[in-house]
Amino acid sequence: MKKCVADLKLVAQAIDIKRDEKNDYLGKITGSFWSDRECRVGPPYWGWSKASINKPECINAVTAVFKKIGFQYLPRDPWGDTYMIDENEYEGSCGNKDILLSYNCGFEFIDYYICK
Repeated sequence: MKKCVADLKLVAQAIDIKRDEKNDYLGKITGSFWSDRECRVGPPYWGWSKASINKPECINAVTAVFKKIGFQYLPRDPWGDTYMIDENEYEGSCGNKDILLSYNCGFEFIDYYICK
């Protein structure tokens, strides 16, 4: 569990670095405000299951997003499951933070970039 939480922090730092490099918010960099949409169980697409985060549509969507952030591979938690991203900052207005998620160990809010 500790490794997973530490990994979430490291991936969040990598996202911060990419936002600084691009001088932009995450939703603009990834081209999405809901990259983990394909990983959700639904409708109404709220929550995840072990099966939903391992389906090909989820893996493909999340891999594409992580590549846009600069990862050459899809980061996975110690249990082998993908980390997911939900880009929320500047989703029409300020107030929501981007979130990096793990099915197995929770989430990490990513500090605001433009909505300070």
